[in-house]
Amino acid sequence: MKFSRAFLQEIKDRLKLSDITGQRVTLKRSGRAFKGLCPFHDEKTPSFQVDDAKQSYYCFGCGAKGDVIEFVMAYDHLPFPDTVKMLAGQAGVALPHLTAEQRQADRERETLYRLMEDTAQWFHEQLADPEHRYALAYLVKRGICAQLIETYQLGYAPADGRLLREYLRQQGYSYQEMLSGGVMQKSPRSRALYSPFRERIIFPIHDVRGRTVAFGGRVLPENLRAPPASVTSAKPPKYLNSKETPLFHKSHLLYGEPQARAMLGDGRLLAVVEGYTDVLACHQTGLPAVAPLGTALGTEQIIRLWQMIQDTEKVPVLCFDGDKAGKRAAQHALERFLPVLKPHHSARFAFLPAGEDPDTLIARQGKAAFDHVLARALPLDRYLWQIHTHGRRFDTPEAQAGLEAALMRDAQAIGDETVRRYYQQALMHRLRHALAASQSLQRDFAAASHAA
Repeated sequence: MKFSRAFLQEIKDRLKLSDITGQRVTLKRSGRAFKGLCPFHDEKTPSFQVDDAKQSYYCFGCGAKGDVIEFVMAYDHLPFPDTVKMLAGQAGVALPHLTAEQRQADRERETLYRLMEDTAQWFHEQLADPEHRYALAYLVKRGICAQLIETYQLGYAPADGRLLREYLRQQGYSYQEMLSGGVMQKSPRSRALYSPFRERIIFPIHDVRGRTVAFGGRVLPENLRAPPASVTSAKPPKYLNSKETPLFHKSHLLYGEPQARAMLGDGRLLAVVEGYTDVLACHQTGLPAVAPLGTALGTEQIIRLWQMIQDTEKVPVLCFDGDKAGKRAAQHALERFLPVLKPHHSARFAFLPAGEDPDTLIARQGKAAFDHVLARALPLDRYLWQIHTHGRRFDTPEAQAGLEAALMRDAQAIGDETVRRYYQQALMHRLRHALAASQSLQRDFAAASHAA
């Protein structure tokens, strides 16, 4: 949706910038302006200034600047259209005239949001139903407490895939709306609608505003599920996510983002883990954590990670399994990070003991064991060096030239010119130092052999 300059200016004219920023930042008058601690970087001396006359803010520490719309977008992490609509409501400014098609699209979108919330609440109530106490007992056995169940609105999908359909029908939703929201699918044989989530613990997936937009489901252990209809029934996948819908694009979202945002601040670490229960286990120990939704981290998700961290140094810790699959995933993540690296924006790479993930490691050995893994996380440049050198020999000119070419090729992928230059310098310095040390060892070995 497009907004005219005149419409945006009317919003800014009707709102007092210091009032809007003052709802989120403690401000004190300083002459004709206001000052406070900058919400966009960590500081102890106030350098954030708000000037109502100029309708702008500016931080002398980090350079953040803008108007009321840009402030709310940055602070509340909202997209531009949602920010404008929210501020227009506060300013009492009517939204521009919409076409009939735009009004219809807005109504359909709002209906889908209500559908998803009603579905999440129904799943949540099923988990509390005594008839499904075995599902709740399973979560308790996994160490998931009642507070986490409420915070993340965990639920349960019963075996009968028609129950949700009938409930939503009673709430007035059409079958087409259920299909559009991804909470129903058609049987390939009978064409009847049923829920794809059956006999699963349900993890609602929320957008940055905390609205339910999709679901993830973990199948219950076999001993808690009903016997299959036939001996040839395929084994269900361990995890099942909603298909993409008008509300849900899995490469743009992170599981647990609203909850992690509420926990971040004061220099706290942000962990990126693999699964839903890993996020819950971290949260229970007081560590903010998020997880990608069944795919490798994409550019949009990397940017969201950096936006979540309020400190100047935006360096999330990516946690991977210590096996071959985990190392492949880490290398893919490195490849995604390189093009978007910029000053103060990077990542660290942590590897768990073989056979462990954050959930099991915390359950078996406690928070201290996972803290130890995080403390040993490698900065991105060191991990890049390790990828190309670990377990390999570079005792010939050809091997040394190959190593230099590989390192420079990766450094060249960095989009930011300044960061790219520093990477090239740092990698070449490390290469020269390593080769010099290797040659010295070879000379010592040769001299010792000759003396013998």
